Amino acid sequence: MRCRSEVDVAIIGGGPSGCAAAISLLKYGGLSAVVVESSDYSCSRVGETVSPSITALLAFLGVDDAFRQDSHLPAFAAASAWGAPELGVNTFFFTAEGQGWHLDRARFDGRLARTVGEIGGVVITNARASWSISDGGHWLLRVSPLYEPPIEFVARYVIDATGYKATVARSCGARRRIDDQLLAVAMICKCSCGPDSERLLVESARDGWWYAAKLPSERMALCFMSDSLVIRNLDVRRAASLFRLAEQTVHIANRLTHVSPLTSPCVTPAYSSLLEPLGGKNWIAAGDAAASFDPICSLGIGHAIYSGIYAARVACADLVGSGNLLKQYSAGVTRTYGEYLQRRRRLYEAEMRWSEHPFWRRRRQAEPSDYAFPPRIDTGQNIAL
Repeated sequence: MRCRSEVDVAIIGGGPSGCAAAISLLKYGGLSAVVVESSDYSCSRVGETVSPSITALLAFLGVDDAFRQDSHLPAFAAASAWGAPELGVNTFFFTAEGQGWHLDRARFDGRLARTVGEIGGVVITNARASWSISDGGHWLLRVSPLYEPPIEFVARYVIDATGYKATVARSCGARRRIDDQLLAVAMICKCSCGPDSERLLVESARDGWWYAAKLPSERMALCFMSDSLVIRNLDVRRAASLFRLAEQTVHIANRLTHVSPLTSPCVTPAYSSLLEPLGGKNWIAAGDAAASFDPICSLGIGHAIYSGIYAARVACADLVGSGNLLKQYSAGVTRTYGEYLQRRRRLYEAEMRWSEHPFWRRRRQAEPSDYAFPPRIDTGQNIAL
């Protein structure tokens, strides 16, 4: 076994929130950081369409120039059939911030991870971590990379960026408040579509809603969003079955003419949830580990990056003794989540064509929680899983 190394902050999870936290710690906090990631960033990931406002966060991290060189597709508009059969179009081009982007998520996440290494951090890929806490409050981590000997770290602080599972936080006694059972059935397709396919497309349907987003390299992400019970009753775990269901739509079906599956459908959680508490002694949660959102409300990548940056700020303040920002961070995430619940309710109430069907009826009956709602920080509009 290798010698035990010391690090200021260990980040479990190397997605956008974990890497944003690591970059912030290294670039602005002067602290050492190690990121433990279960993948190697090579596998295809369902892409996302982000609005122009994402570039401010990338500029803060110092990756905006590299991002523009990474061949993500420009996105000038998003179209939706929601509340009516006709398409409505939101054109990014006419906003002050310019164009949006269809992300290649594997390339995007990999770029953030490489940046961590380039500025002095450590990223361990294809790895799993286990941990315990010493009597002195330090974290004792055992990181096990694939096909390599385990590595041991002593960390002063841990950031949980493990997504919906919130693995570190749950080991510390945190619990998730879950407000729905939304799942995403996503598939990446080969696509040779026309110019209309450049627009992100969202369409509501009887049992849920769909989106299709163009990806680099002539690919398209096709995704169906519905409740776990509905998906269990529909046979959508095979590509042919998912296509048959998509053909019952109007606008999504038009995108399928020159499309063939590259991956099998993958079912992942997309539910609305809030971690309680969001942090404790020498740990904090960021990204989906802290709060997760229905993709229709456009809070995915932007919130992940922003919360990773803020979590790094909390960790840094705690470690250098400049104050305790956990209460402020927790209040901000909780208020954002409360405002989100109200916005989600308004969006689903806008679609009345299938109001008596279970998926829509459940969302019309759901009561928003009693939170205070100050203005939410703009974290970038995107459709995310």
